Amino acid sequence: MLSAVILAAGDSSRMGAPKAALITPDEGDSFIARIVRTLRASDVHDLVIVTGRHHDAVVDALTRDRVTPSPRIV
Repeated sequence: MLSAVILAAGDSSRMGAPKAALITPDEGDSFIARIVRTLRASDVHDLVIVTGRHHDAVVDALTRDRVTPSPRIV
């Protein structure tokens, strides 16, 4: 089984908003949802997302974009 760790703990100070929760222009999903779906499509199913200051925004983005099953979030 392949595993991946997605680092989403940065401040995103240059973006002005949590980067992981920003919407991609082509598909309308958040960046974090697109990353998770891309990894799952590549047979990576054990996913861990490391959050920091914007933990709630990352969780909200995953919920809004209906990412299921939800990866482990730490």
